[in-house]
Amino acid sequence: MPYWFARLLFLPTLLYNAILGRWLKVRHWWDQVEPGLWLGALPLRADVARLSGLGITGVINMCREYPGPKQLYRE
Repeated sequence: MPYWFARLLFLPTLLYNAILGRWLKVRHWWDQVEPGLWLGALPLRADVARLSGLGITGVINMCREYPGPKQLYRE
């Protein structure tokens, strides 16, 4: 997929998934797949403290369009 096309689709699909996952609670934003391993959608700035509270100490971001709140991760 061309980079410009991925950038074009990023915000509309993020909004769609946020509506279903965060507001309507139709799907989970993250799921624990085994002890110490979580799989889910991109963490936003407001999620960093909650992730830390869950014991999450690292994030592997597979989203080229949004690098995540890197400074908060370092803190």
